[in-house]
Amino acid sequence: MYIGLLIIFLAGLTALALFIYLKPNSTSGRQAVFLINGQVYFGQIDKINHDFLVLKNIYYLSDNSKLNSNEQNAKVSIIKLGQEVHGPEDIMYINRAEILFYENMKSDSEINKAIDKYLKEKK
Repeated sequence: MYIGLLIIFLAGLTALALFIYLKPNSTSGRQAVFLINGQVYFGQIDKINHDFLVLKNIYYLSDNSKLNSNEQNAKVSIIKLGQEVHGPEDIMYINRAEILFYENMKSDSEINKAIDKYLKEKK
């Protein structure tokens, strides 16, 4: 009896640990992906493997100097990927060797506010 309860408890604990471990890679929020060439892309990480990070719903700043601004209400101007002359699709396969790091963005960040405003105006 006690062994059965212990197995159920350990299975539940394992499931919880897996949920917590996998949650940062979920696509429910947006991430900022910083590349070694200085470019930063904002979007949703769809997949990460040994070689590539797949980013969707991508935006970038028209002026990267705004990224280091400490002003809370700095005017942020974003560009939606796909408007460029070569007409890329809204998905990017980024070589992991080119990535410095990525961060989850707060929902109230200036970048997220600019993206939400863009999406609202697009409707």
